[in-house]
Amino acid sequence: MLSIIIPAHNEEKYIEACLKSIKNQRFSDYEIIVVCDSCTDKTKQIAQKYTKKVYEIKKKNVSCARNTGARKAAGDILVFLDADCVIALNLLVEINTAVKGGFV
Repeated sequence: MLSIIIPAHNEEKYIEACLKSIKNQRFSDYEIIVVCDSCTDKTKQIAQKYTKKVYEIKKKNVSCARNTGARKAAGDILVFLDADCVIALNLLVEINTAVKGGFV
């Protein structure tokens, strides 16, 4: 399983497009983890529409947010995305194939 970890600080304008691009993937063995670091906007509420794994940290620090997500991850492959990324439709298939020993 892939664990997709997204640190987010006040990303309400971008995070929904990111999460939709994940949900539209051809690959489905993944979990999405969003870590809100000191958000003062609606990032958390938007993320909760796409995943139950939304966490908050009080410190505005992208490294702490990534590390928090990694600690919460259940997958054997960690994928880190920024909240303003929109990923290609086959990206998760390609990552899984490459890491499991084959190359796309």
